[in-house]
Amino acid sequence: MLQLPPKILTKLFNFQGARIFFDGYQTFVLKSFSELVREIEKKPRVSYLSNYLIKENGIKLLYLFWDWDTKEVDIPSLIDRLKQLKTASLITETKRGFHLYVFLDDESRIPTSSEKKLIAEALELEDPDKQFKRRIFTLARVPGSYQNGFVVRIIFAQNGRFLKFEGEGYNEDYGKPTPRPICPGVVEDILSPNPSHFGRFAFVAFLAAQGRSEEDIMEIFRNLRPIDFNERMTEYQIRHIVENAYHPPSCTTLRDMGYCRDKCIFRKWR
Repeated sequence: MLQLPPKILTKLFNFQGARIFFDGYQTFVLKSFSELVREIEKKPRVSYLSNYLIKENGIKLLYLFWDWDTKEVDIPSLIDRLKQLKTASLITETKRGFHLYVFLDDESRIPTSSEKKLIAEALELEDPDKQFKRRIFTLARVPGSYQNGFVVRIIFAQNGRFLKFEGEGYNEDYGKPTPRPICPGVVEDILSPNPSHFGRFAFVAFLAAQGRSEEDIMEIFRNLRPIDFNERMTEYQIRHIVENAYHPPSCTTLRDMGYCRDKCIFRKWR
């Protein structure tokens, strides 16, 4: 396997927050690289890891991701374009096709689906799987892991320009996004196997107020998959919260509901 440039390695396996892992049977949260290694060493059927972190100040996207479930892809031409544009990127070969990871700058905001489409056009990407054309938040196979006995092999890695999307994200239902972070107690709740109803409501309201779209939030819940996850009901509840522009709960409400934690990051927002 190719040796990864240090910056790519750091970005790919960043655990400065929680990440979601799927082993082919169940989804759970990982909070350190050592936990990831331990899971991969078990040689599960598959090893998927979220391309984002869940943090108290919101969601941090690490890279954009495209997937091809076919070997009929002109990889040499794609590599040439990535080299010409000097884009920080990674390509892996899976059992059935290829994956492309394009890395974001640490200071970048989360791009929109339309902006992801522009990147795909700049790279002249051949037709990837439809579900990954617009999807921003997803689970991607871990390079070097096993996929039904096949090792997901890195065939190209380049340290270069990390994409930086500037300006503010925008959710038309909420207007200008707020920089208010997510209550640590809410983050703790949403990462549990069966989050409370209030915790789910608060998490959605915080993300929407930060500029995340209904589609983005739904994708995060698909990845989290609480034990009672019902896609139709979850989609309805997210739409209800977003369309009615419910604001995140106040500190008073969060305290009353038992969500306060020591060293609260909300002090400056009170």
